[in-house]
Amino acid sequence: MKPIKVTLANAALIDAALRATNGTATAHTFTADHQIIHRCCLAEVQLVAMLAKKDIPGAVLVAISGGKVANAYKYTRLTTSVTVQRRTAGWYITEIVLSESWSAAGGNQLTLTPAQDAAAIRRFRTYAVAPAAPPPASA
Repeated sequence: MKPIKVTLANAALIDAALRATNGTATAHTFTADHQIIHRCCLAEVQLVAMLAKKDIPGAVLVAISGGKVANAYKYTRLTTSVTVQRRTAGWYITEIVLSESWSAAGGNQLTLTPAQDAAAIRRFRTYAVAPAAPPPASA
């Protein structure tokens, strides 16, 4: 699919892409643009707390619709998985997939690049790391 920038101006495009992917499924799926925008806002807050603004592009968010249902719910349910990439100009939807899930579904998975991970560690490490101790000499 062609990437769609996540903004209110593109609400109609996001809604159309969700409808095209979901078909008639609505119970446990993403059905409206505001659900995706909200997930992107939450991820942006996390990134701003961890990284400098220049280090933010490159992160990937996978948002999965649904939530936990009772264990007695014996059937699979359709959920929407939306992959959103943070670029310099904002968040862009790169993939929308409809999949089957069991009892536990829903949530966000934010993935950082190795460079972003290193930057976050540098920012939050407030302790010194001792060099590795030499192995004990055998007698």
